[in-house]
Amino acid sequence: MSFKLFYKSCAVLLIALITGGGSLNLIAQDLLGGADGGRDIEGGGSVAVLATFSQTRKKARRIEARPTQVRRPIVALAHAPKQDPDPRPTPTPRPTATAESFVQRGEAALKDSEYLKALSSFQKAVKLKPGLPEAQDGLGNSLFSLTRFEEAVGPYKEAIKLRPDWAEPRNSLADTLYNLNHDDEAIEQYKETVRLNPKAGRAFFNMGQIYFEQSKVNEAAEAFQHASEINPKDADASYDLGLALLKLKKDKEAIEPLRLSTTVRPTYALAFYKLGEAYENTEQLPEAAEAYKQASTIRPDFFEANYNLAVVLYNLGKMDEAAQAYRKVVLTKPDDAESVENLADALKRTGKYVEAATQYRQLLKLKPDDPDALAGLGYVYNMVGQYGDAIEAYKKLARVAPNRSDAYTNMGAALGKQKQWQLSIDALNQAVKLNPKDAEAYSNLGWAYNNLGRYPEAVDVLQKSVQLKPDSAPANFNLGISLSRTGKFSDATSSFERALQYKPDWPEAYNNLGFAYGNLKRWDKAISAHQQAVRLKPDYAGAYFNLGYDYLGKGDKQRASQQYELLKPLSPALADKLMNLIKDGIKRK
Repeated sequence: MSFKLFYKSCAVLLIALITGGGSLNLIAQDLLGGADGGRDIEGGGSVAVLATFSQTRKKARRIEARPTQVRRPIVALAHAPKQDPDPRPTPTPRPTATAESFVQRGEAALKDSEYLKALSSFQKAVKLKPGLPEAQDGLGNSLFSLTRFEEAVGPYKEAIKLRPDWAEPRNSLADTLYNLNHDDEAIEQYKETVRLNPKAGRAFFNMGQIYFEQSKVNEAAEAFQHASEINPKDADASYDLGLALLKLKKDKEAIEPLRLSTTVRPTYALAFYKLGEAYENTEQLPEAAEAYKQASTIRPDFFEANYNLAVVLYNLGKMDEAAQAYRKVVLTKPDDAESVENLADALKRTGKYVEAATQYRQLLKLKPDDPDALAGLGYVYNMVGQYGDAIEAYKKLARVAPNRSDAYTNMGAALGKQKQWQLSIDALNQAVKLNPKDAEAYSNLGWAYNNLGRYPEAVDVLQKSVQLKPDSAPANFNLGISLSRTGKFSDATSSFERALQYKPDWPEAYNNLGFAYGNLKRWDKAISAHQQAVRLKPDYAGAYFNLGYDYLGKGDKQRASQQYELLKPLSPALADKLMNLIKDGIKRK
């Protein structure tokens, strides 16, 4: 399952309310009317918070590429250029046919891949001189090259008998036994080969292959280490060493041989893939992403590389890139539910809510009634304003997972957006009943009470919200609104200042802070707050009105008139009201 680190996201509900008492009744978008015959206009109103429907992000699952290590056919090894050649000079052909001349002809035929011709030459050599070890070895090589492994065993053993200290026929016999799946016998011959020739890299390599297949991973790693040291340009030896170290959970040690393998063979997609795995296991995620990307570039159809690239980007929080990678994965395997889920989540995180909704619907086809899919679908519907669809998704979530408080928390938010306040309150009360520690539910409950004018009840639940989550900017903001509405302006300033501590670029919070200070006749504080509001939001008509009002409170009609000039193009109606106050003065208490 995918890890979901969902943002604490709040959608500001811009509400227009008619002012309580006094002669100034304002109805304007994202403004609340003043409280006392021309006093400040509150900006912003309460805000709703969408609950996180997964408390922690589940780390996206990595998948294994298969096969990662395979038994390699070694048909070509026996007659390849010898790593431990016979130190004796090559015999000079004689005018008449001799065993030595047939050996030379056979070796030339092997080199040209004319295996039947080679077989004939070596058979003649053995017939003429059965005690010639080169003839027996060549006969074994010819039969080996023709994949006649059972027949090759005898000549190799005869060559060894004739010259016990010659490593090459032992290596070839081991290769033959390996291909016949006589692994234990092959191991013994490889051991004897490397004893006779410690530089026999392929013997170490093939020995490592057998050990790995027998799950003797420590022994395999040791053999591959020797093979890689003998021939650092052997990409397969370095790769298999890295693979064995990964198997042993020695991820950090696996990085260097895997990196060497990709350097020696830059087109080695599987080595890049395993290098990505080693980096990922050691939490070097940027390097892992680069390695997986290389594997994917080399082999665009490498599903596991594409998938794990998407996983790493997702876990790095690079959601745009993760979404792009997951799109590629989903195109390849549209029925991979986890890929669809992570794609939907990445799209949601990057604000691509419409596309995210499409993926959540697809996920529900693959996993009907999946709670996380329903929660995600409801979330994105909420964010695009499809509140009816969001409510239906949350209702279904509540049916399939009746104990999930977030279903009711977010349902309450969506119902509130439709101004179905009592239904919103009912849902939110159910949320806190299921989870008395659901801070978002208490915050939204306060938001709903605020919008019904039930401010004392709002204060009660919002205080619970900030107790549970003191760093919640929306809950502190909503509490400030409630306290202002109940005339507790000093407490309100503290709440708005806490909201700004956690969300310092919030113009509505500054405007409401200024409103509370204005009601306390602390005009300099009010002016400072309203100046911050218009700095953050230069077209904020309500804040300009309030700033003008603050200057009037200080008796500075000149600066109040300057705010009037700034306000006129933004809101002629508010500008006229401010001018009336400038002409007539404000009520003093």
